[in-house]
Amino acid sequence: MSPPMDLQAGLDRMHLALDTEARTQLQRYAALLERWNRAYNLVGRGEASRLIERHLLDSLTVLDACHGQRCLDLGSGAGLPGIPLAIAGGPGCQWTLIDSNGKKTRFLFQAVLELGLEHVRVVQQRFSAFSTAVPYDTIVARAVGPMEALVRESWHLSGAGTRYLFLKGRYPADELAVLSAQVRLIDVVALPVFADTAERHLVILER
Repeated sequence: MSPPMDLQAGLDRMHLALDTEARTQLQRYAALLERWNRAYNLVGRGEASRLIERHLLDSLTVLDACHGQRCLDLGSGAGLPGIPLAIAGGPGCQWTLIDSNGKKTRFLFQAVLELGLEHVRVVQQRFSAFSTAVPYDTIVARAVGPMEALVRESWHLSGAGTRYLFLKGRYPADELAVLSAQVRLIDVVALPVFADTAERHLVILER
């Protein structure tokens, strides 16, 4: 197993320039996640030493694909990818992090408070029951479930031009084959691989 990669090395590899405040917030978020993980098991225990690579850097690989000013993280869990994307994207983009798990949303509320992320809203609810008056511009999901089910259950949160971003491991040929004709496949992008992950892909869909 290769040695852990630090945050700056990963950002350099992605050619992603973040200011000092954003880098500091990402480090603070990683420390907070590591501390809460001991009691709440927010990420796999075997991944605690690889938080920067497996979770923060992996989340940031989709930053350039985010579209518009209203973004939704479906099944946010420990805030991945929503919190890293909200930090890196700055306050110009409003983020909603939604998850039905009480332990995970308690962490999310605390993380948003401690990091001063005023442009991030946390919702404890099943996203199929959540409603919004204004459709989201970008809906993103990482390690939540099959794309077809996620699109179907979040359809009421999207509108014309909404972009769906799904982070996947291997090229998801089977999932792509059963996608609804209501969404258009824009691209499937091979993402940078960090830690010892074999493959990562980003599926970009549009309503």
